[in-house]
Amino acid sequence: MVNGSTAASIAINVIQISALIVFAVMAIGYRMNHPPGSVAFQWDATTSEAYNYEFATTSQVVNGTATDVINPRCEHGAGGKARRRGEPVPYHVNYTTNDASGNFLAHPNAKSVVSVHNFNWMFVQATVAILILVGFESVTAMGGEARNAKRDVPIAVITSLLVQGAFCICSSISPQTTS
Repeated sequence: MVNGSTAASIAINVIQISALIVFAVMAIGYRMNHPPGSVAFQWDATTSEAYNYEFATTSQVVNGTATDVINPRCEHGAGGKARRRGEPVPYHVNYTTNDASGNFLAHPNAKSVVSVHNFNWMFVQATVAILILVGFESVTAMGGEARNAKRDVPIAVITSLLVQGAFCICSSISPQTTS
């Protein structure tokens, strides 16, 4: 016979694995439907909007290095590069493998996704994976101890997802310049 906490653990694990599969399918589908050179959207951090054209840039010296800097936006959105007829230049997807400093940016093929690129970052990723597993397992294991498991376990799972997601996002943010 399956008791309540075991049923909750099974349900949570099924939901977690299903979410991972759905996300993987979405990511693979996006990459397959947006080959290099195809027109796509790019996100503008200033306006929190997505635009399908290239942003206008100017060349400036930042920290002693010449770099392209995105022009300030007007109050109605991002300023785009314009062609002669006044039409914006479409933004084309570019999966550049490394930047000018040699930092990894994108996977060139499927084998690259599962291979180790930097030994030190392998340990970081393993640590994040363990923390995610521990977060879910702690919640599901203690579910039987909760007074109202049907209410408290889902709240705890969602909270652990939010905390882990925030940790992953904050640990992956790195300053990058775009052109």
